[in-house]
Amino acid sequence: MSFTETVKEELCATLPKKNCCRKALFYGMLAIRGYAVSENDVVLRLDGNLLLDFSAFLFAEEWHEEAERRRRLGTVAGEELAFSCPALAAWVRNCDWKVAEKTWKCPACRRAYFVGIFLAGGRVCDPAKEYLLEISCGERRDDVQSFLSLFDLHPKTADR
Repeated sequence: MSFTETVKEELCATLPKKNCCRKALFYGMLAIRGYAVSENDVVLRLDGNLLLDFSAFLFAEEWHEEAERRRRLGTVAGEELAFSCPALAAWVRNCDWKVAEKTWKCPACRRAYFVGIFLAGGRVCDPAKEYLLEISCGERRDDVQSFLSLFDLHPKTADR
């Protein structure tokens, strides 16, 4: 198991105690890997069973519905979660942490949103070897950079 997988496993095992923080964590995941596929429908594309199960649990807990786990459409192998929720679909289309911030009810929600971003698109090197935090966020780079500045983090960027 890689160092990143170990960190993500530990983060999933330490679920935030407050519902508002769990919702913020889910929004962080959506910010990186959520896609609105119609007016009402969203898919969340994550790697690995642990993250798919974890995000399905968070969705069911907050919206009291089950997400559909299905084979990923397109050329990329794997699975994705699909759910119908017009409010989430609208948020994903206009993804902005400042909008998500309005739903945060406590100071820990900011941290939970960051955890969601990391779970969905982050990698970290073993600190015994070097320090490197990498977040793959594609077209949402500017929004993620703006959010990270709240933590006084000013990342370098690269296009791949």
